[in-house]
Amino acid sequence: RGRATFLVDLENILGDELRPFDPNQANYTLEIATSARTPLVELFVVFHHVSRHFGDRAKIEAIAWNVLQARALRQLTIKGTTVDMRADVGKVTAHAFVDYGWTADADVLVRRRINDHLGLYGRGYVETIGIDSNLSQRPRQTGGRFELGVRLPGAGGAVDLFAGYERVIDAGAIEQRALRWGFLGFRFATK
Repeated sequence: RGRATFLVDLENILGDELRPFDPNQANYTLEIATSARTPLVELFVVFHHVSRHFGDRAKIEAIAWNVLQARALRQLTIKGTTVDMRADVGKVTAHAFVDYGWTADADVLVRRRINDHLGLYGRGYVETIGIDSNLSQRPRQTGGRFELGVRLPGAGGAVDLFAGYERVIDAGAIEQRALRWGFLGFRFATK
């Protein structure tokens, strides 16, 4: 009929300002959600919190925001190809330092198993943030991440090898500007 979930996610950003591998910023995401399943889609009510912290640096002002969201999940399988879709829309209910008023995002993951030892996948994520006009006159902000890769499955898990492109909204904790970059990577995944 549905489920309840609790998410804790820590993202560390590394630089080289003070030492070769300098964890200069950390983003914490906490989320609690409950859902109801329908024949076509799973619908969630979500409380989403993000806070940004500096590593080895003074932080004078809190940087955080809370969002009350609606979320929809759907999975399709078409001729051996699996498509996972997620969409969120929410109202910012509290914020410190940021000028966000609302958020919306969508994530699509397409996977195709080639054989027992190889799979292909592509992922696209886009987010847009509406700005509270009482706090700032800057326009709505949009970012996203696009990734293509191969999955090498094994007995206990898998290895993903991938390449992609990302545009991060307000990438620096105290700078209101987006940054862009391409990337190559690998990921270990459990089954």
